[in-house]
Order: sequence, then C-alpha cells, then structure tokens
Amino acid sequence: MLEALPCPALAFDAGAKLTAVNPQAVELLQCEGKQLLGRAAENLLHPVYPGTHSSEGRNQEHPVSHALRSQHPQDQLCFEFFSPGESEPIRLTGRISPVAVGEQTRGAIVSLTSEPVDRGAFLAGMSHEIRTPLNSLLGMLQLLEQGELTPDQHEAVHIALDSGRCLLEIVNDILDLARIEIGEITLTEVSFDPAEILHAVAALFIPVAEDKEINFLIDAPAASHQCLGDAARLRQILFNLLGHALRHTDHGDIRVVMSHLPSTQDGTMQVDFQISAYDPEASRDRIVFSPSPCVPTSNTFRETGLGLPIAQRLIALMGGSINLKVVDSGGSEARVVLPFKQGSPFTKDGDHHEEDLPSLQILLVEDDKVNQLATRRLLSKAGHKVVSASDGSEALTALEQIRFDMILMDGAMPHLDGLETTRRIRASERPYAAIPIIALTAHAMQGDRERFLEAGMDGYLAKPLEFGEFTKTVIRILHRRKR
Repeated sequence: MLEALPCPALAFDAGAKLTAVNPQAVELLQCEGKQLLGRAAENLLHPVYPGTHSSEGRNQEHPVSHALRSQHPQDQLCFEFFSPGESEPIRLTGRISPVAVGEQTRGAIVSLTSEPVDRGAFLAGMSHEIRTPLNSLLGMLQLLEQGELTPDQHEAVHIALDSGRCLLEIVNDILDLARIEIGEITLTEVSFDPAEILHAVAALFIPVAEDKEINFLIDAPAASHQCLGDAARLRQILFNLLGHALRHTDHGDIRVVMSHLPSTQDGTMQVDFQISAYDPEASRDRIVFSPSPCVPTSNTFRETGLGLPIAQRLIALMGGSINLKVVDSGGSEARVVLPFKQGSPFTKDGDHHEEDLPSLQILLVEDDKVNQLATRRLLSKAGHKVVSASDGSEALTALEQIRFDMILMDGAMPHLDGLETTRRIRASERPYAAIPIIALTAHAMQGDRERFLEAGMDGYLAKPLEFGEFTKTVIRILHRRKR
C-alpha cells in the first residue's frame, strides 16, 4: 500500500512499531529502511510542539500512539528525525492516518514532507509588505489633515485616516492571531505599573465613548510595588478588551476596576481587571462579553471578531484566566486575573514632566520614495530640517558632510540595510558614532524591536509613523542621554 503513495510514508502497527517504509521516505530520511524496521514511533519521530523544544514534550503521549488509541487522524504535526550516525536532525511535518478494519485499529500511516518555509519568516515578510504601503497612505493623509481644507474636505480626510488606522488594526489582529497559533510569540519581562498602562489604554478610547455618550469609568488604585512581566502584552490585552466593549456598546456604561489580589506563597502578584459593560437597549445577541459567541451583525462591520479571541489566547499564554458572564439584562463582564512577579517598590518622583521637542537636523534613511516624501514633509511641518538618503551607503556619505542631531533608519533597504549601517556607524570612531538612531521600519513582528536595539539603535518606531509617538520617543531618548 505504501508503494502507491506519492509522498514519503511510514507504516506502524497497532503497537506503534514501524513495519514498512516506502522509497520516497528512504530518500527523505537518508537511510536504509531495514535499519528502521521494528523501532517504536517515539524513538524515530520526536515531536516538536509549538513554542517548545522537542525535549519539552516528552511527557505527552506520542502523536502516533494517540492516533492509534483515538482512531482520529492528526495533521500538520512537526517532528525531528535523527538519521543513524548523524548529529543534526531532519525537520519534518506529517499527517497521521489510523488504519482500521471494522472497529479495530490495525495500524497507522504517517505521511511526511520536509519542513516547509519558516512560517514566522513568512509572517514577518507579510507584515513588512502590508505596512509599507499603509505607511505611505497614512503619512499622506496626516499631511492633508494639517493643510488648509474646507470643512467637507477635512471630514473626508479624517474619515479616510480613521479607516486606514482601522485597516492597520485589522492587519495587526490577523497577524497576531497567526503568530499565536504557530507558537511565534514569546513573553518578555520588564518593570511596569499596571495602573499606568490601564489609564494610558483607556485614554485612547475616551473620544469614542464621548461620541457615543457612554459613561466610561476607570478605577485603578495605586499599588505599593511595580510588576515584572510583559507590559506590551498586558497593554494589548486591555486594548483588545476595551475596544471590544466600546464597539459593541451603543448606550449605557462601561466600567473598568483594577485591584490587587493577595500574593501567592511564592510571592507572585495577582492583578485583577474587571471590565463591565451595561447597555440597557442591547438585544440578547448583542451582549458584549457573552460566554456564547454570537454571529456578527451588520452593526459590527468594523469588528474583525479577533480582538476577544486574541486577548483570551494571550491571557492563557501569560498563565492567567478570563471569565465571561452575563450579569443582568443588558449587562455583562469580563474578569481577567494575571500573575506577575513582584518588582521594586514605587518611589515618589516629581521630575517627570512634558518637554517641548527642539528643532532637529534629521537624517531620514528610507528607500521607498513615497514613504520618504510623506515622512520628510511631516517632520518639516513640525519645524525639523530633514535630509533624505535612500540606503545605508548614502547615509554614511551624508554623515561625513553634514552634522545631524538624529537618524531615522529604515530596516530593509538595498545595498546596505539599516542594521548593518547602524553597526558601521557605531564602530566608525567618527564624530557621528554616538548619534541617536531610531528605527523607523515596517518590521513590526515579535523580536524585531530587540534586533534593532541590539544593533546599536536607541529607539524603535513601527510604520506607519504616528507623529505623537515619534515626539515621545525622541524626548525620551534625549532625556536619557542627559543623565
């Protein structure tokens, strides 16, 4: 039977022992089939589970044994196979199909292929390709919005800009969900104040709540200690949950209460977020945080339906819990409990204040002409002097000729990319070797920020450029360098 299959395949008996190997599998595995016959599946195909090393899944039932026991096929499984005498494994993907006669399982067929193109790299490339034209679109719209427009024109530009940002949010949701599903997301650990993050996220939704005349209340008492954990993921969870609540509430109240539960015996802090939504006019199928998901209606055309599932997956990834329930007619709540390590105590610091950004001489290194034009005009309107370079080589030449205060550096460029250009600047021992460099790039996947900072950059901004975020980043870098 294996001989007729067009792909590499292995046959196992009911005891998960190898009984046959077809020629395609012999070629793929680079060894003689007779060397493998009689060996147990767990000693041949070592499972690799998403987000783990192969050794971390040894306590789980082997997929072939599971398929034989459950009589259910399993698809898109990842394995490592070690050829006799070889130290490096062959990465494989496979499908397991149980073979049964009547109700009795007689064995299983494992169809194999060599590991496909890195899905993480594919998602990173997709993110870059989508963000590049979006950056051009939103940059030009921001420029138009700052110009002299009639009220109708201003409204049209505002709607287009809002729609572009909505599209960017949808793209981010889709990419995030894909990354979670393939185990591409890892958690970081930084010190942060959860109350500060909650207030910052809530501030983004105040205009929406005011437009809908929704009472939007935040209750977040100060804590004695900072938390240690993934602040960016907490921000994303709160953003998704509050965004979900605002989109699905047309009237009434939304209340967010944050509290600190007693620490566990090992000193782990537990932060409790309770998000309640009450809409007296909501129908049963429009309950915001219903445990039973409903089919989106035409009233929710801007909702991708991914915000809540992404939040649920991130909460599970962080070791937390989320409970959704209907509390009364038109009311519902989401209660999230997240564990964090205890950080250092808070200290009173009165020197945190807003600063005005001075006029800067900026070197913009960007190969896309439309993005270059949009960014240069946006910065020029804010009073900065901007010189453009299309790649790293042009940037190095410009640095020899002109004194700059700062560099905005793209990542992917022909000839000499942003990472290598930064390394050469830092190693140059020239007067500009210590110049502040900020990444401005469409590379916005997990780990991209760290790659740019490790290359010697001082900050990181993901395209599309939002001028407010640029200003805050520059002020933070300049303040840090004054210390």
